[in-house]
Amino acid sequence: EDDDAVMVRVTGLLVALAQELLSCITKSERDCASPTKAGEMPGPQLSPLDRAALVESAKPMLDQLLPPLLERLGHANPQISTAVPPFLTAYVARAKRLATAPSQLPPDVVQVLSQMLVAIAQRCRFPQEGHSFIAADNPQVAEQEEEVREFRADLFTTFRNISKFAPNECHKLVGVMLSQAVVAPEDAPFQDMEVALALLYEMGEGSEEVTKPAAGALGELLGIVLSRERVAAASHRLVTLGVMEVVVRYVRFLQQVSSRACYLFMRLVKSLRPQLGPHMPSLLSSLAQALPVILSMPAAVVRKAQGVTADDRLYAFEAAGLLISSDELAEDEQHAYLSAYLASLQQKCKQALLLLTWRHRVDRFGLGVLPGRQIESVVAACPPGDQMGSSDTTDQIQRTILAVSHISKGFTSNQINVQRPRLGDVLQGVLETILQVLYRLPLNRPLRARITSFLHRMLECLGERVFHHLPRVVHHMLQSAEIADTTAMLQLINQLVKHYKVAAHSLLLEVLEPLVARVFTFFQIQSVPNHELQNTEEVREANDLKLAYYLLLNGIVASGLLPALCAPVLQPRLESILAGLVQDASHHPMLQVSVLAGTLDLRDAFGMMLLGEFVALQRAVYTTCGDSFLEHVVQVELPLLGYPAAVGPQYAQHVCSGD
Repeated sequence: EDDDAVMVRVTGLLVALAQELLSCITKSERDCASPTKAGEMPGPQLSPLDRAALVESAKPMLDQLLPPLLERLGHANPQISTAVPPFLTAYVARAKRLATAPSQLPPDVVQVLSQMLVAIAQRCRFPQEGHSFIAADNPQVAEQEEEVREFRADLFTTFRNISKFAPNECHKLVGVMLSQAVVAPEDAPFQDMEVALALLYEMGEGSEEVTKPAAGALGELLGIVLSRERVAAASHRLVTLGVMEVVVRYVRFLQQVSSRACYLFMRLVKSLRPQLGPHMPSLLSSLAQALPVILSMPAAVVRKAQGVTADDRLYAFEAAGLLISSDELAEDEQHAYLSAYLASLQQKCKQALLLLTWRHRVDRFGLGVLPGRQIESVVAACPPGDQMGSSDTTDQIQRTILAVSHISKGFTSNQINVQRPRLGDVLQGVLETILQVLYRLPLNRPLRARITSFLHRMLECLGERVFHHLPRVVHHMLQSAEIADTTAMLQLINQLVKHYKVAAHSLLLEVLEPLVARVFTFFQIQSVPNHELQNTEEVREANDLKLAYYLLLNGIVASGLLPALCAPVLQPRLESILAGLVQDASHHPMLQVSVLAGTLDLRDAFGMMLLGEFVALQRAVYTTCGDSFLEHVVQVELPLLGYPAAVGPQYAQHVCSGD
């Protein structure tokens, strides 16, 4: 046994015998599955029973050869160890063919594959004798490491092939190896952990599980590694590289799992919040450490809703808001937690503003140190400069705004405005900082859209506290605003009008005129015939704008804010507003279908509805304008239409009485 030359010859003989037996078994199995076809040269003919008997007699002989062959796979002499892999490849090819058959893999084949996997794992370990493989810059270490990697490349290929048709066997082996390695002492040899990580890495190549959000067997294996604060031999260079390679390979899987976990955690907190009272401090302390990490990581696009990508990991911020808003915490505790959480987010926005200011200063004046003043004063003193901002900075700002929005969802308007207004003060401070971003970068469309969405949330949460910000917001939002931006502003003001009604009258007087002016600008551009608008996206945006505009006008009237339309500031545009209403109403498709030859059929439901709208409109105008409206209709409009003089008093009586 000590004579390597003899061992080489014996190994060669064992491999040759094993390959001949395997070839005999494989050919007999194929002949049983597909008999000789017409036109083929037939070989020695055996009956199906004879073929089956041949296979059954060859299998025990092959089984006797497998243990010494697998043992020689781990031999230190490369002439011996390298002779075995070709046989392994051939056996795996046979097993793969059997796996495609209707029946499951035979138990004896599964047993052999399990033995192969164990032998492969043992042979892929770095040697324990000799170098420690810590110093990568040592030429001898680098050379031996390369030899190990070259040899196990073929074995890894065999391992991956097995994992494709017998994944359960691979999962079992790697699971056992990882479970044993992670509980080993810190100073344990690195080889066990390194090879377990390497096999986990190989299992992910081409696996569909890597991109699936559901945690399958691979998720369980990853959990074994990632659930530990430290793994055995974590400080070793090769183990560190192995962990990094596994994380990179499974990064999308990990993102999806972490995103799903954050969403489910938020749902759990929402359902069990009353029972979580004793655990509030520990939960909030843990979240305080985890949330900055989530925010600093690149956005993970894990789902699309209505064409908008979202990162569900930000649901962790909503969970934090739900915990802080719990009645189990005293107001002082709530204020302290909310201030701490939002202060870090507010600081991120301030730092981004400072960075934008610094870049502008460098572009304009060259390198230098900013004055030792507060961030707000530095930003306020800086000329506008670049009003778009760099993508890396604005992307981070958007994620920060989303985080604040998620936290605010844990609170009700009554809670932060009436019951505990100090909480609203904290949130309002963050709002003011975020709006500084808008004032600094008014031309950045994605950022404008994100801030508009944030304002919708703040109106629901802070209510009338937002009002005094909106005139300036509208002014900056409408700078170089495109159709979609203007539509978004109309929808925001419409939300405000419908919810706060007459309480929004003063604000409406400030924002309505610039909004209408911007809308009319686009109406003039879109006044060309529809057949000349070749871009369907432009047509859609124009229709959306018109719909939002008329919904706002309808909301103003329905909310009792009609006097705002008649205010002096809007007088120059009032005639255009009314003329536009009449023109679009007269060309509305429903009206064109229902009104034929200049007549209105009052037996038709639409005709009656339209007549009712006419009556309601005249009543509304009379309520606002009084007798001057009646005098104008009776003395001017009715005579022009050819009505007798007696009709005027009757009309006035009906309008006044509401008949």
